[in-house]
Amino acid sequence: MAGTNTSTPPRLGDLLLRYNLISREQLAAALEEQKTTKKRLGAILIDRQIVSEDAVNYVLSEQLQLPYVQLSPDMVDPAVISLIPVEVLEKYQAVPLLKVNDELTMVMVDPTDQEAITVFVVQTGCKIKPAIGLSSAIRNVIEVVFKKNGGRHRAKKQPIHQFDFEQREVFQAALDLADQILKITNGFPAELQRTLGDEMRAAVVTLLTYTAQNDDQAAQNQIRKYIPLLLLAKKHQLIDESIFTELRNRCLTIYNQLESSTISGIAMV
Repeated sequence: MAGTNTSTPPRLGDLLLRYNLISREQLAAALEEQKTTKKRLGAILIDRQIVSEDAVNYVLSEQLQLPYVQLSPDMVDPAVISLIPVEVLEKYQAVPLLKVNDELTMVMVDPTDQEAITVFVVQTGCKIKPAIGLSSAIRNVIEVVFKKNGGRHRAKKQPIHQFDFEQREVFQAALDLADQILKITNGFPAELQRTLGDEMRAAVVTLLTYTAQNDDQAAQNQIRKYIPLLLLAKKHQLIDESIFTELRNRCLTIYNQLESSTISGIAMV
């Protein structure tokens, strides 16, 4: 099974080198800084004035296969203005752009921010379709569009005290699993943080998001993708046999809970 890894996108640093936007020495220095600051590689290179934000976003759009939006205030669909509070948009540097059925396009400075995406799912009940945008453009749209119009719309909403998915047993099980995985992967060696550590964290947050969206089939598929990551972590001796068994059993429990929910849903139709 060893060999090709065709599904893995090229890394940002490799793409910047390919386009001759940085030198290998500049990349090495930025990666060294990343070990201590934990900042995104693109942010480090921008702060050092080695590349522009526009150049990084262009390369990120290719790396992540996401659209790069040249955002302006007139592009925002008025129907999405009331969906997310302004303070949340400012915190995560993102704005909603367009809603089609249950899919919401969010223009984000960091489209890999799984915490932000989970918050947007909770706020809107939508599936989130990330896109990339300039931080300056996003700040301008928040100021021009959302701060001027958002408060008026939000005042009409009735407060809620609990989301329906919080009562689901499978969501709570996924939440416990995510908490355990985050704690375990934070202890991985630095050289595996950007590969296996990031993959495991992203996968379990995505699982949590799917359970919040009641997308049980997608959550089941995510569990199937997660087991190989656990096996790989065990093979590299990052987790011992007992931890592996515990995590695998948690995954099986969640999978079976999702299976029961899916069958119940079919029976009710």
